[in-house]
Amino acid sequence: NKISNKMNKNKKLEIPSNVCSIKAYAFECNKAEEIILPDNISYMEKCLFNECQNLKTLIMKKDLPEEIEIEEDTFEGFDVEECVLRVPFDSLSEFVNDERFKDFKYITAIEGSRCLKYNESGSEVVDCETEDCTNIVIPEGVTNITEGAFQGNEEIERVVLPKTLLKIGNASFSGCHNLSEIKLNKGLRDIGW
Repeated sequence: NKISNKMNKNKKLEIPSNVCSIKAYAFECNKAEEIILPDNISYMEKCLFNECQNLKTLIMKKDLPEEIEIEEDTFEGFDVEECVLRVPFDSLSEFVNDERFKDFKYITAIEGSRCLKYNESGSEVVDCETEDCTNIVIPEGVTNITEGAFQGNEEIERVVLPKTLLKIGNASFSGCHNLSEIKLNKGLRDIGW
């Protein structure tokens, strides 16, 4: 199945799960802020998101990026440096290390809060954008919150930690004056100052 160019005025555009390839310029001038691609996607042609000036989040449900054939200029024609790529948590390191996705603002997990930034392996939360971060959900699989990861972020009110978290680094939540709720897990071994 192929997607052809259609204007969409909704903020969110989800491509049906039976779609496996997307033609060139398919989303040209689309007004969506978020586009969701299914795990069946195996081929993406050039300039898919041309003139998508509102696009802030691209969600790719594919587990293995190497199973997607992507033309060299697929991500040209829009402000890719301001777009967040969200992928399955277990595939985070593969997408981060895949050169084809290097121009995205950052790559984060679908399962967690969109504002989180991770190390290359996806095992540590290293930073957080200040936008959209009132309630933070850190996905399962993260084992460490690095030193100062959320430091000075006054937007955060609530944090949900995964069962896999072992360590919270020094000053991770220092200066988070509006943080009123954080649930610690039984497996947590080390909490810094």
